[in-house]
Amino acid sequence: MISFSAVLRHSVVLLSISVLCTNGYAQNALPPTKYVQQTTSWVGTIQPVSSPLALGGTPSNNTCDQAVVEPLAPGSDVVRTGDNTGATDEIGLGVPQVWEAFTTTECMDVTVSYCGTDPVFQGALTQLYMGCPYGNLVRTGSGNVSQEACGDGNFSILFPQLPPDTYFYAVLGGAGSEGAYTLTFSGTACTGAPPTNNDCPGAVVLTPGTDCITVGADVLGANISGPSLPSITCGGFTGNASEDVWFSFVATAEEHVISVDGSDGFDAVIDLRDGSCANSNNIACQDGVSAGGVEVLNATNLTIGATYFIRVYDWYAGLPLTTTFDICVQGGPVEPCAADAGT
Repeated sequence: MISFSAVLRHSVVLLSISVLCTNGYAQNALPPTKYVQQTTSWVGTIQPVSSPLALGGTPSNNTCDQAVVEPLAPGSDVVRTGDNTGATDEIGLGVPQVWEAFTTTECMDVTVSYCGTDPVFQGALTQLYMGCPYGNLVRTGSGNVSQEACGDGNFSILFPQLPPDTYFYAVLGGAGSEGAYTLTFSGTACTGAPPTNNDCPGAVVLTPGTDCITVGADVLGANISGPSLPSITCGGFTGNASEDVWFSFVATAEEHVISVDGSDGFDAVIDLRDGSCANSNNIACQDGVSAGGVEVLNATNLTIGATYFIRVYDWYAGLPLTTTFDICVQGGPVEPCAADAGT
């Protein structure tokens, strides 16, 4: 099964392709040369290929703008049938693809399954794209992938806690996954309780200190009620704030250092705001590293005694691959710390 992500971040294009196939083994493949930076991880029988010359014509959904977008509601499946024979590689995935799409109006756990596809497809994308052309994407972990759920050996892929939006899915071709397919989108309403700091009034209070004394946080369930505010543009990039959580602190100096250490699958964005919960304004932000890195925001020109709010969210759409992070606020013009080390 295949998973792809290509996102323009921090002045480079980051390409990550993760393919899960029936044999369960991985191999590396060279990325297309047009990308500045890529990481590719392939498993199974699907191999990178150049776009074929479609002598018989391309499928009617060969590009994402040709996809039929259907509404998806909890408990009401959307079933799409098609054929990816003759498809081309329109967006540089390294394999040909055709497109299907759905739109939602509430938070949902959505499953994309190939149940009934015969012969069984040997690979499948584990990613959803938001918009066409896409502006962000949704990733999912290997634990959300099953070859048993369908009962026929086909793949079933869960994307938990998707915020309401329109999503595009690429049905990949190539060796072992070419021909007629049946694709089913199914969903259930999100359940569970959001964290206590899901919205600004419940912000967790942080105390600035000389040392980096971290506080652990988790965004699991935060996107059930949707984002508190729209995403901000930080460093020229706009993520997706569907799972934002909130913190606050009282400035004890004119300068403070805010450190957020994301877990391995959490790509943190720091949004520093002044004002009140009812009327806050972004005054600084930080989004300089990828998932698993430490974001460090040097906040200056603060007013001693004033309350400031920190909103943190994962850059990608949907539930992050890992949902936890550590945060701390240091007082005064100190050296940035590694939040996970506490120094």
